[in-house]
Amino acid sequence: NFLKFNLFILTVISFDIFSYFVGNIFGKNKLTKISPNKTIEGLFGGITFSLALSLLFSYNFNIIINTKLCIFIIIIIFSALIGDIIESYFKRKNNLKNSSNFIPGHGGVFDRFDSFLFSIIIYAVSTNI
Repeated sequence: NFLKFNLFILTVISFDIFSYFVGNIFGKNKLTKISPNKTIEGLFGGITFSLALSLLFSYNFNIIINTKLCIFIIIIIFSALIGDIIESYFKRKNNLKNSSNFIPGHGGVFDRFDSFLFSIIIYAVSTNI
């Protein structure tokens, strides 16, 4: 379903972006040692804004908003977080701070896609249920 796939993309990207911004502005409590720049405040900000934007998108495109959709969005959010942490773990394990300099001031190309690594699997499985 085209709209569900776009909802998935919006959910992951908005979670990534808002976690970063809220964490930078309000973050004080570290989330994990694996990725030291991630904060609890950033996590909750990312969840809140991503969920709100995803529900607004769903409402705007007449996707039925029910418990199943909310659970789908929350699972995608947490799978995006897991993908991000897994990628950070492998970067740290291999002493790679930045995976490339292709995007200046950024952790590299993989930082744009790490949240999708695990969540795309969850999305694929959920669309076949």
